[in-house]
Amino acid sequence: MQIFLTIKQIEDYFSTITYKKNDFPPFHMIKKALALVDNPENDLDFIHVTGTNGKGSTCNYISSFLTAHDVKTGLFTSPHIHTITERLRVDNQSIPEEDFIRIFNTLFPILYSACQLIQFEWLTVMALFYFKEVRVDVVVLEVGIGGLFDSTNVIPRKLAAVITNVDFDHQNMLGNTLIDITKQKAGIIGNKTDMVFIGRTEYPIVNETIAHIAATFGVKALSYNQDFSYDAMTQTIQIGADAFVISEGLATYQYENITLALAVVHHML
Repeated sequence: MQIFLTIKQIEDYFSTITYKKNDFPPFHMIKKALALVDNPENDLDFIHVTGTNGKGSTCNYISSFLTAHDVKTGLFTSPHIHTITERLRVDNQSIPEEDFIRIFNTLFPILYSACQLIQFEWLTVMALFYFKEVRVDVVVLEVGIGGLFDSTNVIPRKLAAVITNVDFDHQNMLGNTLIDITKQKAGIIGNKTDMVFIGRTEYPIVNETIAHIAATFGVKALSYNQDFSYDAMTQTIQIGADAFVISEGLATYQYENITLALAVVHHML
């Protein structure tokens, strides 16, 4: 069996993957892979984040706020900017290259012949395996595309499902109407979800659709401008009865992401 000695060799292997994700039933392949490595997802707690824009920033803010409160936090995001190891982080530190290589070499002989995994699924399994190994307290997990059928939605229990916003994107995969796309994003909500957080949106139908789906699972949903908000004039974030003044010189949309992230952490701690 091949041994990978460098990050580049692993990335070169990923580049050879030509098959497309086409599971039936959904999650068949990644569930099989996770079962072969003792289902690390069952030993982890998650904050699951999706949305059209801002999900990466929101994930990073949630992770940073939790880390600042001494919560050991795993963070899985995509894509990366400089190196693939950025996608797997603990307390804002990328996985060491030697650990990335070691984990891939551990999983490769188990999964290569048994499962047809695309790169995103490989990285998802690696992240869950790593986060269990280093015993994080919580994992902030960013959806790849959509939500309902995204590989990350294989996780069983969620402390929070976070939807940053919903707009028209990936219509060939998620649907042509805003309601169809919203249902795909809100597909991360399930009967083992503790809370739902809805970011700022331009479309009332998005909030209504997400809130309705949350209600069908008996899950409480908190939303921007109703349960938490940002006042650009005073640079004040309001979460329930608590107010926070933030002056960082950021774009307004980043304050909205910070507000959403603070709301999540405020209710988690």
